[in-house]
Amino acid sequence: MKTKTTNLLILVLFTGILSLLSSCEKEPIETEVNEFILKSTSEQPEHACGETSFDLWAGQTMKSGLITISNDEENIFIEITTKDGWQLQQTHLHLGSTYQDIPKNKSGVPVPGHFTYNTLHLPLVTTYTYTVPNNRSIGDEIIIAIHAEVVKTDKSGEIIGEETAWAGNIEGPSSRWWFYLSFTMAECEDEICYKYQDETAWAGTLKDVTPWFAIIELDETQTAKDQPLWAGKYLRTGTVYVRPDALNPGMLKITVRLAEDVFLQEGDNWFIQGYYAMPTSRPVSEDMTYKGSEHWREFVKRIPAENVNFVAVQINISIQIEIPCE
Repeated sequence: MKTKTTNLLILVLFTGILSLLSSCEKEPIETEVNEFILKSTSEQPEHACGETSFDLWAGQTMKSGLITISNDEENIFIEITTKDGWQLQQTHLHLGSTYQDIPKNKSGVPVPGHFTYNTLHLPLVTTYTYTVPNNRSIGDEIIIAIHAEVVKTDKSGEIIGEETAWAGNIEGPSSRWWFYLSFTMAECEDEICYKYQDETAWAGTLKDVTPWFAIIELDETQTAKDQPLWAGKYLRTGTVYVRPDALNPGMLKITVRLAEDVFLQEGDNWFIQGYYAMPTSRPVSEDMTYKGSEHWREFVKRIPAENVNFVAVQINISIQIEIPCE
């Protein structure tokens, strides 16, 4: 009977010890991935605005990457990109209205595990973008804390270096080093799309002939001011000035200025010819003596002034037209 009682006590004691050891084991930490997080490429969305960049500091003093933040009407985009061989192993993100909103312990040290967004990057990545729903207004200041575990690997993929990293330009006030940043919500302008319509433009007074053209008639001083540049016959797309060249006697100075939304076509895009008598039909551009290619929306050309009473100026242009974006 004594033996049975002793064995029973030993069994109870052994079971208790196993239970105690089991309760002391460290529980695995699960990383929560918020359902609103989207992984993307390193590029910010084309429609985003207010793009601002901050350094990602590893080991407090090493610039291990760049944080790029932007917003549109629906989302805030936080892009984390590493450099110099660093890779992301884990990232934590928290957004608040004030510094006090960042989760911290009693000593004021931030606790990344309590941040709203946590992502374990397996496999390792060099860029990651958090897309967070935007419930803020234009001009609102957002306090953002971004923590990362960054590593370097050898050719076989083995980790050969690792550091804690924080992003931002504001030093956190606590016994341990960390950084955070401030971002101001930007106003996004409506997206505008354009198409370009090629036209042939003529400068001067319109002639009522077919095909239509225009001609510049000089006064007795061989001057013609503020001559309209017509495209499609009735659309004014610029201005042409003709006057004697004070620095080059015997030459006429011809200045072409295109309107704001007008650009030059590629290739030969200007043609000029002087006449003693007014031409009765549209001049043929290939037959004009003076021609060439320009790239600037304002340019100057010169032709001999002798026996010139009329000047034909043809410019091949592209007109920028606003259209609905698809």
